[in-house]
Amino acid sequence: MNVTIISASKMSTKTQTMPTPLWYLRIIMPLALIVLSLTSSPAFAQQSLETFLRHAKEYNFDNREAQTLVKQRMHEATQAWAHLLPSLSIQTDYIRNQYLGAADIPTGEPATGGILPTRQVIITPNDQRDVSLSATLPLVNFSTWADIGTAAANRDAQQARLAATELDVEKTVAQTYYQFVGAREVARAARRTLTAAEDNVRYIDTRAKAGLALDLDSKRALAEVERDRQAIEDADYSVTTLRRSLETLTGIRVEEDSTSIPLEFPKDTLYNDTTLNNWLQSLDTLPSVQAALYDQHAANHTASSSEAALYPSLSLQFAETFTNATGFGESPYYSVKLLASWKIDFSSSKSADAQKAAAEASTVRYERDLPPFYVPTGSLVISLFRSNCFI
Repeated sequence: MNVTIISASKMSTKTQTMPTPLWYLRIIMPLALIVLSLTSSPAFAQQSLETFLRHAKEYNFDNREAQTLVKQRMHEATQAWAHLLPSLSIQTDYIRNQYLGAADIPTGEPATGGILPTRQVIITPNDQRDVSLSATLPLVNFSTWADIGTAAANRDAQQARLAATELDVEKTVAQTYYQFVGAREVARAARRTLTAAEDNVRYIDTRAKAGLALDLDSKRALAEVERDRQAIEDADYSVTTLRRSLETLTGIRVEEDSTSIPLEFPKDTLYNDTTLNNWLQSLDTLPSVQAALYDQHAANHTASSSEAALYPSLSLQFAETFTNATGFGESPYYSVKLLASWKIDFSSSKSADAQKAAAEASTVRYERDLPPFYVPTGSLVISLFRSNCFI
């Protein structure tokens, strides 16, 4: 593109050719073309940002993994509670004995003739069959209660981590979406710029043949065309990679020309009508901070569980046995046991110390997510109460 300056001197017309600055073609023209595309061309909205966000919530791999982990933590919490319920067991035995163990025992006074009435008692039959039914109910077990607290805190932590993951995925999808839209519009503007540059080359060639343009102007115009072609290749590369990233994040195939810059972007609502301290008041409601809080509670309960392994435990057991080797007794017969156990193990003591250190490290990680001198609000206290109550 050249600018022709016409000056009047002595009733004659004189022309002068001036080269267009490179910054004009590289910056001003693409911006102008983008503005024209926004104001004149219709916007295709077959695949909006909301569509990608909605599908990413169910398809995205990070979200699906976090949702699966939530299910796992919920089952683990239920399993921890189940340890307080009675456990039932059944055991069946078949024993083949080589010799029959039997004995005759008197059943009354001697009859006439001195004959003593007897009854045969089978002690070990050749084919022995035993069936035992038992139920055990834990009465006192401090370690189990601590495990329940650990499982509940892990469940709550994973639920908060799921919310944090969904926020991160939404942020990434939105960022990739607008990057893709911008890259595609840049590619379109670059093609229009290339068309204008090629027209400029033909214009300068025409003027050069007439002796009105310098050879330097022709070479500068050709160099500009090559720069525009390189810009098109860079823009196409960005469009391809961003389209692939968007498809990977959401699981939706991006249709050609199905996504464009919206006519109106969301309005900024971050007015300067509050202070930083007001924003920090609800800092503990962030999912990532909540997850760190529950991780801290889980570590504390794990340390308590390791320490509770040194305490005695008490349980009640009931058993019903059916057998054909009754001996001098009867079948079936039951038994009730009150079992108390206390295990003193040096390794358990060191395990408790290690878990206490892990709990301290978890507290440091939680405090790292908070600003200095931060005072917890009511929601943080409620979360702490819920975790300690094993809800």
